[in-house]
Amino acid sequence: MSEQEESVIHIVFDDGKVFQIKKEKVSIGRISSNDIAIPGNRHVSKHHCVLSSRGPGGEDASEDPAPDEQSSSRRRKRPRMAEDGGRSEAGEGGAGGRVLWIEDTSTNGTIVNGRALKSERMKIDGDSVIELDPHNPSCTFRASLKQVPEVIEVEEEEDGEETQRVDYQ
Repeated sequence: MSEQEESVIHIVFDDGKVFQIKKEKVSIGRISSNDIAIPGNRHVSKHHCVLSSRGPGGEDASEDPAPDEQSSSRRRKRPRMAEDGGRSEAGEGGAGGRVLWIEDTSTNGTIVNGRALKSERMKIDGDSVIELDPHNPSCTFRASLKQVPEVIEVEEEEDGEETQRVDYQ
């Protein structure tokens, strides 16, 4: 990805927490090894879901295991596509032609716009409501892709502070 095409996964929880993570995949779950940890809630699985920035058709070069991994006795289970094909009303590509996908990796499922996902992957947009525990607002969020702006000018103020002028193209 060139610098102009970089994007961040922007996540806003209903309890006010905001995360902007500059990675292609963001894991959410109960344990601290996730990118976003929600500790202490037994309704949230250890590894509950993964948000990923992919092409409009869901393609991701890193999805298939390497040939030597395919021969191992433990094969990775591929998620099913949602029954609606994972299509959203949003356009076919956000930042840099990428779209945001959610993959349920939980025990109890993930709810997207009132629909339960179970070991499925589907396309989402910034208006999608994702619930990990429907009874707890700290476990409900919206996620979207935001383009990282290109810094086109940096000015140093008299007090030593820097001001950046950016272009979102």
